[in-house]
Amino acid sequence: MLLLVSSFTAFAANGPLAVGFRDVTFVDGSRGQVRGRVYYPATVAGERAPADTSQGPHPLVAMMHGWLGQPFMYDGISEEIASWGYVVASTGTEIGPFLNMDVFARDTVALLHYVDDASGTAGDPLQGTVAAGDWGALGHSMGGATLAELIDIEPRVRTTVAFMPYQGDADYYDQLAAWDGAALILSGSDDGTAPPAMQDRWFDSLDHASRGLLVRMDGFGHQAVTDLADDEGSVPKADQFDAVAALSSLFVRAELGGDEDLYGELFARIATLPGDRRSSSHVPATWATLDGGTVQVGVLGVGADATQVWMGTGLGATDDLGLDAAVLQDEGPMVDGIAVRSLPVPWSDGLALQARTGGALGRVITLVEPVPPIEDTGLPADTGDTGLDTDPGTGTTTDPTSGTTTDPTGTTGTTTPSGTTDGEPPKQGGCDSTGGAPAGLGALLLLALAGRRRR
Repeated sequence: MLLLVSSFTAFAANGPLAVGFRDVTFVDGSRGQVRGRVYYPATVAGERAPADTSQGPHPLVAMMHGWLGQPFMYDGISEEIASWGYVVASTGTEIGPFLNMDVFARDTVALLHYVDDASGTAGDPLQGTVAAGDWGALGHSMGGATLAELIDIEPRVRTTVAFMPYQGDADYYDQLAAWDGAALILSGSDDGTAPPAMQDRWFDSLDHASRGLLVRMDGFGHQAVTDLADDEGSVPKADQFDAVAALSSLFVRAELGGDEDLYGELFARIATLPGDRRSSSHVPATWATLDGGTVQVGVLGVGADATQVWMGTGLGATDDLGLDAAVLQDEGPMVDGIAVRSLPVPWSDGLALQARTGGALGRVITLVEPVPPIEDTGLPADTGDTGLDTDPGTGTTTDPTSGTTTDPTGTTGTTTPSGTTDGEPPKQGGCDSTGGAPAGLGALLLLALAGRRRR
């Protein structure tokens, strides 16, 4: 008797919400039987836990597994995203060795619509969980490559995160090049299955992305996003997962959640990771963080485009800017589409800033001077003081500990891997048969045969 042992790491979600999950199976008129696992904010954590409708509804996000993968192998990342206030639909089809990426994409679309419909059905366990509006999608390895087909057939998917995506069909790169949504691509330097050159090609296809970001992390392997306790890479697996979970959840919240200020936290986390990062953002992303008499300004753009940072005395219109009395404070080129600079702040109430790069304007950010700490007098705190500053001109309420607030009315070498034919594998089959078994294949086979981690 051969005893198969599958080693998992239990990752705790970092968001504030408890997460429930349930497996679903349904018959779609065009796809046949489709299976998946759905994760959602719940009253308590666990399988089939009641949905917490008081916290919703929430944006919907797809999750697509890699070759030989299944949803339970991605419980950790799916629960991480859901714990921040999202519903995650993880596709459970195409789990065998002959993964068809086109079928996989269509099954994922069917699952997204099934969960969306269930949210609107009285008495369904998922009733009231899914918000109207745009959707997101995550994908690992072959699932990451399949994102290109998914965005081509499902226009509601506007934010994507590709974890170590494998190479795709030639048409997929064209589909990605025509897309104007937001994409994060994560890559590991020690990935023996989908080496960094594959992610470079995906990034080089982001010709029209509103936000496009590639982050390569030194010492990370192919399984960084899975629950598999894999030892590929010089960085411990738990640290790999922690970084991938943080970057992906921050990106989803910044883009799909509409909180662009989170780019500051995202890049603070990126700064702790040795590696490489590049932007191909055709709509500038901007953030600002006050620190005493200086402000750190970050801008995402394209290549070496020139970046200007303007400061004004408040909201308004000076030429095409959204500022009053705008003064140019800084000008210079980007490096790989990214500019992060510290600038002195001539403080005045209502000071605002705006960046321009590549001829496109970012949003207007109103800077709020941090409130100095109150001296401890030993007396009870005044419960009538909320600690929030309100701009009387805009009605914007700001947490003074953050130092920033956003004006809601403001504007806002291809390398061909070895062992392939013309750099393109067949869509049917999912793995390059000429290059031998990919690194980590044995572990994946054990994992696939071990069964579900949870019942």
